[in-house]
Amino acid sequence: MRAMLIGKDPRFFLASAPAQEDTIERHVAYLHLLRTRFGATSAIDVISYAPRGMHALAREIVPGLTAMPTNSRHRLTFGLDAFRLAYRRARAHRPDVITAQTPYEEGLVGLLVAWRLGIPFLAQLHGELFSVDWHREHWLNGLKTRVACWVLRRARHVRVVSEADRAELRARLSIPAERISVCPVGTSFRAVPPVSRDAAKRAIDPALGGRPVVLFVGRFVAQKDLALWLRVAARVMRTDHGVRFMLVGDGPLLATAKALAAGSGLADRATFTGPVNYADLPRYFAAADVLFVSSRYEPFGRVILEAFLSGVPVVSTDCKGPRDLISGGEDGYIAAADDEAGLSDAILRLVRDPAERERMGAAGRAKAETRFGLPALAGRWIECWRTAAGRA
Repeated sequence: MRAMLIGKDPRFFLASAPAQEDTIERHVAYLHLLRTRFGATSAIDVISYAPRGMHALAREIVPGLTAMPTNSRHRLTFGLDAFRLAYRRARAHRPDVITAQTPYEEGLVGLLVAWRLGIPFLAQLHGELFSVDWHREHWLNGLKTRVACWVLRRARHVRVVSEADRAELRARLSIPAERISVCPVGTSFRAVPPVSRDAAKRAIDPALGGRPVVLFVGRFVAQKDLALWLRVAARVMRTDHGVRFMLVGDGPLLATAKALAAGSGLADRATFTGPVNYADLPRYFAAADVLFVSSRYEPFGRVILEAFLSGVPVVSTDCKGPRDLISGGEDGYIAAADDEAGLSDAILRLVRDPAERERMGAAGRAKAETRFGLPALAGRWIECWRTAAGRA
């Protein structure tokens, strides 16, 4: 069986970098499972955006896994560049299925190539389509939704990352249930070996030792609602002055978040780490007692799985992804975004009760390892390919 994947991840063309390790490892795992199931001649072709200035070359990452760059002059030419490259490759090697990372530009490219060559197309939905907050973030998001709906309706099969997404597509686009598979995003995240959390805290910042740490990991963008995160943190601090806050990541709203923290009296209690390589993230999870997710919308929430794998319970706003992942009272808590008191109370309950944190952390780790580990999810992803391709 041969599959073609179309996306926008230029990390495929880096010779070596910590940031690419997760991407490469996942796709090598996909190839291994594909060959185990369908034979040694199975292969995966990846067509991905790369800027011309990157001077990227097509490369065989491992035998059977080939990445081909678009070498686009501009992001605006990506669609045409990807179509030409994918069409030539698909016509020469006839994949059994073509899939795209999103149903937007890549999805349109994949669907058109598949149509031209009579190949099944598998659409993917990892993000939002109908969230009001998402539409407000950029005027183009409304157009992207229209393109996505057009692509999703015409795909042979659709992969979504949550049951809520499947229900939404059935209700809004009338896509039959048998044409939609739920397959969350896999992760090769490796938690650091179990050690004292205090030791992990001191390794990052000696001042954190002995103090409860509430963690944020992600992009500093509107979706994550850092203003809400910091308001809840300030409520927690006013009740328990010993709690410390650590915010890991980068993004256009980092400076705004720092200013909000200072204005909320958190300047000496909140640590902003800036960007951190993916390979280094386990150290920060190991130093945390609670992960707090304040997103306005979150289609999946892989950071929650990373927290679970690290034995860290999660407090989150009520979004589609967290709702699928968190079992309230078992491995974390969920509260409405406008319930700041409820969110802060949940965090305080966990930072004040080590036994509860330990119990919930263990439950989250067991769930992540058995239900959401890369081997299990890679198998479900390969099953999506098989279903879309109509293979036995």
